[in-house]
Amino acid sequence: MILVSEEYKNKLLQIGDGGTSRQAITKLQLEEFKVPLPTIDEQKEIVTEIRKVEKKIAELEKQIELVPKQKETILKKYLE
Repeated sequence: MILVSEEYKNKLLQIGDGGTSRQAITKLQLEEFKVPLPTIDEQKEIVTEIRKVEKKIAELEKQIELVPKQKETILKKYLE
């Protein structure tokens, strides 16, 4: 995703604009292109947040499974 961000698209376009008749990026230029990566601590924080979201999703899925049973119970109560 980062390479298609406006900032990085512009950086890549600047690299490829070497004054030739067409834009091109060499293999060496790509190898030297710096892409920022999160630190290990940032990665751990991201994983922690993802696990929280996954847990919440699992809880919501369980609640969704209960809806038909709750509906049936409510209908029985009021229709009897």
